[in-house]
Amino acid sequence: MTQIALYLLFALITVPIAKRLKLGSVLGYLIAGVLLGPLFGLIGSEALTIQHIAEFGVVMMMFLIGLELRPKSIWQMRYQLLGLGTMQVLISALILTVLMVFLLQFTWQSALAVGMVLALSSTAIVLQSLQEIKQMNTKAGQSILSVLIAQDIAVIPIFSILPILVVGDQVINTQHQSWLSHFPAGIQALIIFVIICLMVLIGKYIMRYVFRYIAQTRLAEIFTALVLLLIIGVALMMESIGLSAALGAFIAGVILSGSEYRHEIESQISSFKGLLMGVFFISIGTSIHFSVLQAHWQHIILYVIVLMLIKMVVLMLLAKIFRLKGADFWLFSLSLTQGGEFAFVLLSFAVSLSVLTMGVSEIITLVVILSMIITSILFLMYEKVILPHYQGRNNAPEDSIAHQGKVIIAGAGRFGQIVARVLRANKYESVILDYDSNMINTFRRYGNRAYYGNALNPEMLLAAGIESAEVFVAATNDQEAQTALVHLIRRHSSRIQIIARATNRHHVYELEEAGANYVIRETFESAAKAAEEVLIKLGDSKESAFEKVSIFKEHDQKTLEKLKTLWLKSGESKVYINQLTANSDTLSQLMQTEKSEDQNPKE
Repeated sequence: MTQIALYLLFALITVPIAKRLKLGSVLGYLIAGVLLGPLFGLIGSEALTIQHIAEFGVVMMMFLIGLELRPKSIWQMRYQLLGLGTMQVLISALILTVLMVFLLQFTWQSALAVGMVLALSSTAIVLQSLQEIKQMNTKAGQSILSVLIAQDIAVIPIFSILPILVVGDQVINTQHQSWLSHFPAGIQALIIFVIICLMVLIGKYIMRYVFRYIAQTRLAEIFTALVLLLIIGVALMMESIGLSAALGAFIAGVILSGSEYRHEIESQISSFKGLLMGVFFISIGTSIHFSVLQAHWQHIILYVIVLMLIKMVVLMLLAKIFRLKGADFWLFSLSLTQGGEFAFVLLSFAVSLSVLTMGVSEIITLVVILSMIITSILFLMYEKVILPHYQGRNNAPEDSIAHQGKVIIAGAGRFGQIVARVLRANKYESVILDYDSNMINTFRRYGNRAYYGNALNPEMLLAAGIESAEVFVAATNDQEAQTALVHLIRRHSSRIQIIARATNRHHVYELEEAGANYVIRETFESAAKAAEEVLIKLGDSKESAFEKVSIFKEHDQKTLEKLKTLWLKSGESKVYINQLTANSDTLSQLMQTEKSEDQNPKE
């Protein structure tokens, strides 16, 4: 209990400070670990036990990522998985092995063991950081995910290769070997294939009924228990056949990605994942042996630099081959340069086989931990320096605004263009701003006046005439920037009318809280019109279809207003989801009533 209290206390102190300083939560957790262990000595060897428990957070993260994907998406990633991921592991391991043999005079067995271990990267730190800077769904983010999945798969052959590297008559420790290892390689592959096929069949045809049965109890804790049991069960099964638990959880997530309970599953375990990941990062920070670092600090720092430079060069080469450009090129090249959490397990196994000495293992462990810490700094550099540079295209200077109008539109995309065209047709002058020079050039090509500049820049707003403008239209593509922009405009003027574009219903709440007078969801009206046309094609009259869609829109607006306070208070909680589900049931009843009236019209 004391250790848990210390972990939570230091996390509550360091993580908010790190976030406020824009350093990211991962670095905050690592700093908490350094303070707890090496500096203050409040946590000792028990940190290793806690780390093993907290590694389950990595498993949960891979499960959640799998939930966000579809089998079709995985198929589309096949070239990155087989090509990009495999090449990264093989080339990095080969270069590191050769360097250690010729420069550090390692035996080829020890060098190969260390090379394979250091070729892997940190799934936990990389994916957590990608999610924090919202780059998970970019081309680089998907390529990075492919490499990490390939690395998880690579752990299997690495475990098989390490015993082969044993020199002499050393007794092989079977602690990390599965019952499957006693079979020939062909039989092992067949058994693994059959087990994965069984997972697919069970997940697709059986688990939906299990989830439905448990959901009918309306007990949130039982539903949570089922999800946790599922993840733990898959993890144990995968480890029993020598596969990575994280890889197994990812496969399970992909299988359940098409389930109607996907969002409910995600909401139930996201908080567990976040907490365990935090504890995992803290435990890494506590694992730094300052005595070893003090004794060999010159060599360790040199090894960290060499490791990260080698992996960066390999990643740059692969990024060029797979045609990653601009910000994607740098994100891919910087994000996977560290050692990974699997290194701790593989190093322990290598020491038990006497392939590596304990002294070498301790130094390599420090190299991995320090590279993890530096990676958090690299992500910060990418977010604050590299990404803004490429978002600003050629870092061109902002335009000088030559006119002012009653309306300012931030965002020259399709949404902003339609608003501008309607205003122009009605002889209203508007000022259009956008921070994408390509978008501005396209807009100008059709005879429109638009200016390259950041609407979040107060000087740009003053030049655009914010003090005299009557209406401000926030139509940018970035959800967070959109909310920040509405905040800025409302702080500047309580008089101006703000019309804002929202990406979803939750974004509506954020924009209204920020001060928007009118918020419209970007696809709501067009989707509602499409639904009306679908009903007509299915046999409804135009009047009936219009009435049904009107009922839906009216009900949706009432639901939006009714759930706003609840969402602002607790987010996407169980209570919120239950209330939203209940409102959906009410909508169904309204529609059935309308259908009955259509079939039995009153005289």
